[in-house]
Amino acid sequence: MKAETAESSRARRRNVLCAQLIERISGGDEEALDRLYHETRSLLGSVTQSLIGDPEAAEEAIMDSYLQVWRTAARYDSTRGNPLAWLITIARTRALDQRRSLIRRSRLQTDDFPAVDPSSCTQDPEEASFASERSRKVRDALRRLSPEQRQVIFSAYYEGQSHGEMARSLGIPLGTIKTRVRLAMRNLKGSLIAPELAGLAH
Repeated sequence: MKAETAESSRARRRNVLCAQLIERISGGDEEALDRLYHETRSLLGSVTQSLIGDPEAAEEAIMDSYLQVWRTAARYDSTRGNPLAWLITIARTRALDQRRSLIRRSRLQTDDFPAVDPSSCTQDPEEASFASERSRKVRDALRRLSPEQRQVIFSAYYEGQSHGEMARSLGIPLGTIKTRVRLAMRNLKGSLIAPELAGLAH
């Protein structure tokens, strides 16, 4: 009984804290969003992971969840449920969206990324062939990224935007932008290097 009372007390305190943070977020407080993230990240992570299974997609769902919190905090109504229940509902919705996105991802195209013309870079036929193959691998790797990750890569490397400029133009918190760029670069590196390592194994 005492253990249950202590657990209930901790849950109440956590809900009170989350409600306070959501109220601050509704006023545009990014520090409050960061605090909420650290307070509830493991909870939302377990929700998204259980629904998706894919770690990268689950991480995207978590980022999308906090982005929705950032955008809709002012509409949170405490009379319709406690803050943790609200956050879990958001995470479940975003996880289901990501799961559907995984199914569609193989059909997504990257035509909005300009192809590299090898002849514009070199006159040597062998070098031109290498550049063409490298360009194809990069485009294939970009195709495997989520739409959100492709968006920040396009903004950063084709439009030359800084993290801060992307955050302002997309209306997304700076921390979310940095996380998406980090995940995208890690995925690109894995996609480009893994086939080469596989070739060395034969």
